[in-house]
Amino acid sequence: DTGWSADYPMTEFPAGSGIWVSGLINFAEGNQFKLQYNSWEKEIGAAAEGDTLRTGIAYQGLTSGGKNFGVSASQAGMRKVVLNTNDNTVYILGWSLIGELSGDSWGNDFPMLYNQETGEWSIAAVSAEGGFKLRWCGQWSTSDVTVPDRGLPEGTSFSVGTPFALVQGGGNIVPDPAGVYDMVYSPEDETLTVTVAE
Repeated sequence: DTGWSADYPMTEFPAGSGIWVSGLINFAEGNQFKLQYNSWEKEIGAAAEGDTLRTGIAYQGLTSGGKNFGVSASQAGMRKVVLNTNDNTVYILGWSLIGELSGDSWGNDFPMLYNQETGEWSIAAVSAEGGFKLRWCGQWSTSDVTVPDRGLPEGTSFSVGTPFALVQGGGNIVPDPAGVYDMVYSPEDETLTVTVAE
C-alpha cells in the first residue's frame, strides 16, 4: 500500500503490439488504483468508482480520467495488470505463455484471455520459435499452490492440432515446426491445443 506515492511501470511487448503488462504488484483488498501516462499527463480509470478487474476477462469500461479501480478480496496477492490499447481494455493477468516467443527469451509474459462459457484460456497468433511453458499470475511459484506452471510430461511428444496433456512443473513445450500458432488451454482436463494461425 503505497498511498499513491509510487508508480508501477508497464512494458509493451512485443514493441508496437499495444499490449502493456505491469510488474508484480502486491494487491490488498480495498486498495485503489488508476492507469496513468508520463506523470499523470494522461490517466484512465474505471467507469464507476470501485469497479474491480477480473482475472483474464477484459474490462470494457475504461474512461479517460475515470474513477479509481478497487481491489476485491479475490484479487489480493501478487498480481500483474494488462492493458490492451488496441481495444481499450484492462484485466488482471491469469494464465500466460513465457519462453522463446516472438523474439523474446523467457523475459515477458504473453497474456491469455479467459472464456467464461467454455472455461478455456486462449491466445492468438503467437510466434513460437522454441520452447515455452504456461504460468499463472506471471510467476513461477505463487501462494496459489495448486496452480504453478504447466509444461509437457517427461518423455512425451505432441502433434499440432491435437489436444495434449500438460502437468504441473512439466518440461518445455516445443512446437515442430516453429511458426505462428493459436493456442487454447483447458484447465478442466489439463490440455493445450496448438493450431496453425490463419
